[in-house]
Amino acid sequence: MAEALIAFGKNGLGRKYTLTDPCTIGRHSDCEIQIVDSQISKKHAKIFLAKQKYRIQDLGSLNGVYVNSVKIDKPKELRPNDILSIGSQSFLFCPKLEVLPQADSHRVVLLVEDQATASGQEVRLEPDQKESFSDLPAEFVLDVFSILMADDAKKDLLKSVMTVVSRFLPYDAAAVLYASAPQTLQPLFIASSGPSLSLSKTIAQLAWQEKKGVRIPDAIGDTVLKEGKSVIKGKIRSVIAAPLLNQHESIGVVFLTKNKPDFYRDQDLKILLGMGTFIALAACQGERSSILRKQIRHQIELKAPVAEMCGSGPAMQEIKSTIKKVAPTSSSVLICGETGTGKELIARSLHAQGRGHSRPFVAVNCGAIPESLFESELLGYEKGAFSGAQGQRIGKLELASRGTLFLDEIGEMPLPMQVKLLRALDQKCFYRLGGVKTIEVDFRLLAASNRDLEKMAGEGSFRQDLYYRLNVIGIEVPPLRDRPEDIEALAKHFITQLNAALGKKVQGIDGRALALLHSYPWPGNIRELKNILERVMALSDTAIITGDQLPFDLQSTGDQARAGHSQDLALGVQALERKMIAAALKKARGKKSQAAKQLGISRPTLDKKLAQYEIDIYQG
Repeated sequence: MAEALIAFGKNGLGRKYTLTDPCTIGRHSDCEIQIVDSQISKKHAKIFLAKQKYRIQDLGSLNGVYVNSVKIDKPKELRPNDILSIGSQSFLFCPKLEVLPQADSHRVVLLVEDQATASGQEVRLEPDQKESFSDLPAEFVLDVFSILMADDAKKDLLKSVMTVVSRFLPYDAAAVLYASAPQTLQPLFIASSGPSLSLSKTIAQLAWQEKKGVRIPDAIGDTVLKEGKSVIKGKIRSVIAAPLLNQHESIGVVFLTKNKPDFYRDQDLKILLGMGTFIALAACQGERSSILRKQIRHQIELKAPVAEMCGSGPAMQEIKSTIKKVAPTSSSVLICGETGTGKELIARSLHAQGRGHSRPFVAVNCGAIPESLFESELLGYEKGAFSGAQGQRIGKLELASRGTLFLDEIGEMPLPMQVKLLRALDQKCFYRLGGVKTIEVDFRLLAASNRDLEKMAGEGSFRQDLYYRLNVIGIEVPPLRDRPEDIEALAKHFITQLNAALGKKVQGIDGRALALLHSYPWPGNIRELKNILERVMALSDTAIITGDQLPFDLQSTGDQARAGHSQDLALGVQALERKMIAAALKKARGKKSQAAKQLGISRPTLDKKLAQYEIDIYQG
C-alpha cells in the first residue's frame, strides 16, 4: 500500500514523498523525510500503519502537528486529501489529484479527479463568441486595453488584468492555468486565502481542451469537488470557467469561484468567455502575444463611443436622415467631401446604427500606406511569405469579417490592389500573401474620398467597376463654410470635449469670437475648428473665449469680412494687425514671447511685424 505526501509549503513545492512504515519527519538526517526548517524539530512527527490505516503522531515537537488546521494530541487517522501542517511546511496526504505548483510562489492548484454531474450547467461556445466582445462592459475593455497596450508592461501584467476582472466578476478565489506544454497546465495566477486552491479536473478539461465555458451552481452540493472538499477551506460553491483562446487555439483556462451557491449566472459566464481573450493576451508571450495585441487593437473600436454628429442645418439633417435609412442595410456607401469634414464620423454612425454594430469596425487610411505594403496590410500574410515575414499577420479584410471595413481616402489605393479588393468583394474570399488556404470574409464596405472618383474613373486612374461597386449609395458632405449655421453647435461640442481632455472650465465664447468663426472660410473644415479651439483653450485660463484670443489670421480675415470690405483690403489688414499687435504687447507687458502666443504666431513672425509697423514694444 504505497501512499504518498505532496509538499506545498515553502520547501519542496510539489515534491512527492512515497511513505514507508514508519516514516519520520524532521530536521535530523535519520528522518525518512528530512526538512531543513528552524520551525521543525529534529524528529517532529511520525506516520505509521495501524490496522491498514495510516496514522500521524506528534513526537513531542515544539510547534505541534496539525491535521486540517486542528492540532492533534494523539495519533490521528489520515484520510485522502487531508492537509498536514508541520512547522511552516504543509503536506497533502494520499492525493487523488494533480498538484500544479505556481512558479516563484508557495501556492499550488490541486486538480481533483471528479465527474461533472447533471446539475452542473455546461455552456458551449457559440462560434461568434470566440471573437466577439459584445457582452463585455465597455469600461472593462478600455481599462484592460490600456494595461495590455502599455509599452512598459510589468511582470505582474496578468495580476493587473485579473484585478480589473474582479471589479466586474467578483471572486473569492481564482486561477489562470496556462498550457505550457501538450497535456500540461501550469498555474500563472492564483488568488486564494490559503496555500492551495482545489479545482475540478473535469472542468479544466472541458474548458481547456474542448473550448467550452462551464458553470457549476453549487460545487459542494454536487459531487464535482466531493473528493477535494476537505482541502477547500473557503467552501467553494459557485464556479465558472472559460477557455483562454488565441487564434482559435485554446492555451489554457480561467477559473473564478465564489463561496455562495448559484452566485454566478449564465450572463456572468458569457462575460468571462469574452474576458478570456484579454486574459490570454496577458498570459501569452512572444509571437502569440504580438498577434493577439494586433487583433484586440482593432477589436477595441467596438467599444469606442461614436461621437455626436452636431448640427441642425438643412445639410446635416439630410445626412442624418440618409444614415438612418441606409444603416440597417448591407449596401456599400461612398462618402465624399473635403478633408476634415467628418467623413469617418459618418462611417462610424452608419456602423453604429447598423445590424452589425456589435461587430468589428476596421478603419484603414489608404493615403497613409506605402504602395509596396498595401497587399500585406489588407490581405495579411503567412509566415515566410517574404523576407522578414517571421510570423502570420491577419489582414484588415479578415479583421473586418462580419463587421464593417472603412477605406478612407480610397482614391489613393493603387490600381493593382483595387483589382484584388474588387475580387474579394465579389467572391467574398481571398488568399493571404504566401497562403494556399481560402479565407472567407463577409463585411460591409464603406469608403470615403476627398477626390472626384467619378472623374478619376473616366481618366483611368481609378477602376470604373470598383467605383460603381462602391457608389451604391453616395453621401456628399458639404464643407463647413457652406453650413455656418452649424458652427456654434460644433464649437460648444468641442469646448465640452476639450474641457474634459485639458482639465479646463471654459463656459462658452463671446459674440465677437462667434462672429469671427462664422465669417472665416475654414479651409481645414471641422478639424481646423477643433484645432483652433484646442490651441486657444490650452493657452488661456479664461472662462469665456474672446475674439482677441483667436489666432491672428482668423481675426484679420474675420474682421475684414465683417467690415464688408468697405476700405482698401491691404490697408485695412495692416491697420488691424498693428492694433492687435499693440494690444497683445500691452497685455504681455512688453514680453514678445507671450505676445506671440496670444496672437497665435511665432516669435520671428512677431519680430518682422514689429519692424514693419515700427511698433515700440514698451509704448505699444
